[in-house]
Amino acid sequence: MRIIPLIIIFFFIVDRKFIFRKISTLAVISTLVFFIIAQNNYYKDRFINQTFSSLAKNDYSFTHYFKFSIYGAHYNAAYQVFKDYPLFGVGLKNFRIESGRTKYENKDFRFTEKRQNTHPHQIHLEFLSELGLFGYSLILIIFYIFLKKSIGIQIKNKNLYHLSGILFLLVFFIPLIPTGSFFTTYGAAIFWLNFSIIEAFND
Repeated sequence: MRIIPLIIIFFFIVDRKFIFRKISTLAVISTLVFFIIAQNNYYKDRFINQTFSSLAKNDYSFTHYFKFSIYGAHYNAAYQVFKDYPLFGVGLKNFRIESGRTKYENKDFRFTEKRQNTHPHQIHLEFLSELGLFGYSLILIIFYIFLKKSIGIQIKNKNLYHLSGILFLLVFFIPLIPTGSFFTTYGAAIFWLNFSIIEAFND
């Protein structure tokens, strides 16, 4: 889901001309994507039933969404794990074990029995639950310094490859949006590829 805001931002920031044409193109692409998702049972269940349908039942609030979606159960378990291990977390890749413990069951969440997973499906909660405040703060500080330097260089050089890498990293850290695991999926490979592209143009 993070790729959508990334494309939109890049689409409009690169060249501010032809705004109407760009909006029309985005509308057509969005319609095609929605049609493809609606015609495929797997995509329909993943992106519509699990993500959007719970918003439309009775309540459009985020609270209702989290309590009636499987992501909400993951998020709640990760938050509870973080509360139990606030400083250093439960340990890298240990959410998959810890989240299955009975004490993290919460009947307020419809899918609480499915709370156990390899990761909490949200990068910030993954860092907090597995690395604690110490690891989370360290990661944020490192990437803040790196991005601050990179943005300064981008303002001077205006390189499109450099810009696309920076935008990817910024969008990668958007909170609340469900994500893959930073440590166990291809998402990390894509992240470090963009990181490398940025660093190559930082020199």
